[in-house]
Amino acid sequence: MIQDTYQRNGNKKVILITHSMGSSMALYLLNHQSKTWKDKYIRAFISLGGPWIGTVQALKTFAIGDNFNNPLVPASVFVTEQRSDASLAWLMPNLNYWNENEKLVEASNMNITKSNFEMFYNMLSADDGLNLWYDTKDLTKDMTAPDVELFCLYSTGVPTVEKLR
Repeated sequence: MIQDTYQRNGNKKVILITHSMGSSMALYLLNHQSKTWKDKYIRAFISLGGPWIGTVQALKTFAIGDNFNNPLVPASVFVTEQRSDASLAWLMPNLNYWNENEKLVEASNMNITKSNFEMFYNMLSADDGLNLWYDTKDLTKDMTAPDVELFCLYSTGVPTVEKLR
């Protein structure tokens, strides 16, 4: 699609604009292209709210589902489907960038940190989710810069899930 867009527009370089997980996907794509290819086809990469190191919101969605603030449908209606999405597994916290003692899930009987992260899936009896996480956790693990001009836009003042209790 990038090459087709380039050609259809008189061989003008393409500006990639991504949102949320699209930013991680574009980073993965760009890091698997040669410098020559990027120099020819890509003008810039604009990321809107890219979850570069994952998000605790993904843990919440996996644990109880997410109804995207729809007051008519309980979040639990979606949990089975959402747990089967590889995209949700890719949005889990990238443990290479979280502090060793930072609590991702805090409970009265145990806490989930990067050192015991697999327990999150075990407590939910979610072997399939754990396997999806294994399949996706290293896709952008080292956060290598894409070697193109990059603009990261994000918001402030928006409530963000930082930890589950």
